[in-house]
Amino acid sequence: MTGKLHSALDALAALTVTGVKHSYSVNAVPERLGRATLPVLLTLPMLDGGGLRKRDEFEMIAPTGSIAVAVYWITHMLLYAPVGQYRNAASALPGLTDLIDNYALTIRANSRLGSLLYLPISYVCLPGDVTWGGVIYLGARMVLRLVVET
Repeated sequence: MTGKLHSALDALAALTVTGVKHSYSVNAVPERLGRATLPVLLTLPMLDGGGLRKRDEFEMIAPTGSIAVAVYWITHMLLYAPVGQYRNAASALPGLTDLIDNYALTIRANSRLGSLLYLPISYVCLPGDVTWGGVIYLGARMVLRLVVET
């Protein structure tokens, strides 16, 4: 039996984002990716070491006599193309922008992952260079706030 965080991560990986070829769950994240698999989404139960370290990844709130909720900050990493695949980054930006727009539409349509989440997903999109498996990709880190009732 998996817990609520694991179930939420699996539900995120199961979302279909138009233009994304593969979406990997926490159980199947590959160490390396081939170009034919791109663009991909990696579902990671942690922040990606950058940016938003203003808070902990996990917060637990359990007042006595009330519901208890857990707040998780996780990363949904979008890898679009290896840096250097295009003659210039500008030629890749329209495609990356379309994927970011498609991601927003998908999250909007599935903001509570069915009924897994106590509150709708909120997130920050951080486009730019993203490193995975020692390779630098043009992509984006979506840092999501997931709130579940425990």
